[in-house]
Amino acid sequence: QAHLSVILAELFEASGKAEQACNVLSRIPLDELDPARSAVVRYHKARAQIAAGRLDEAQATIQAHKPPTVPDFDLRIELLRLLLQVEKGQAFSALSALEGLEKQSQLKLEGLEFEIALLRTSALLALGRPDEAHRYLEALDSKTLDLLALFGTSKVRDLAQESKSKKSSH
Repeated sequence: QAHLSVILAELFEASGKAEQACNVLSRIPLDELDPARSAVVRYHKARAQIAAGRLDEAQATIQAHKPPTVPDFDLRIELLRLLLQVEKGQAFSALSALEGLEKQSQLKLEGLEFEIALLRTSALLALGRPDEAHRYLEALDSKTLDLLALFGTSKVRDLAQESKSKKSSH
């Protein structure tokens, strides 16, 4: 059931209905799941909560995560923690932390392009650097750009749509 709820929540999130995604994910009894499934659900739950502007709830969801679980999702949740910092006005420290993570764990970040792009673009926008954010998005592969256009926060989603349009017109 948890797997189907995550899929439903992703559909809601892609439709811009983050509140409904939060509601679906809030019904999953995380304590009854094994640590790996719990990490996956916590990641999606925190992402939906951030998208819905439920920052305190997202922080509680992230803090409840107890690594190590699944290395991939432990890193995804860490990147969401940094995104939460951006949303709370600490974009510079979040961007610095991302750059530190990228330097220390080059190979481990493979497959996390969406989360990294979401965080970097959000931070650049929060720091008042929209032109740099635009250039960054335009340099991304189309798969990551598509994911940002569907699942990014509202500002990132809009900018990703714009970048997709520019790419397709060239």
